[in-house]
Amino acid sequence: MALLPKDGGKIKIYAEKYKNDINIYVMDNGNGFPKEVLQSIQQSENKMGIGFRSTDKRLKRYFGENYGLKIAKSDYSGSTVTITIPTKPNARR
Repeated sequence: MALLPKDGGKIKIYAEKYKNDINIYVMDNGNGFPKEVLQSIQQSENKMGIGFRSTDKRLKRYFGENYGLKIAKSDYSGSTVTITIPTKPNARR
């Protein structure tokens, strides 16, 4: 969840195959995550970001440590969250 401009923002979602992985990118043109929010998402004792961390853990548990969620970019020009999964979901690594 990034903060979008009040006049409306844009969200772009696209995916690409890279070797044996699928990378799904969710990008917005909002104001990005404040630094304290980014830090809170990474702290397991904090309730903020629990959905992000829970989803990341589930993806890693199911597909392996190379997979999951990542905040690839977050600054004044927007945020990009990447979801990485294998092309063959039943082929756990």
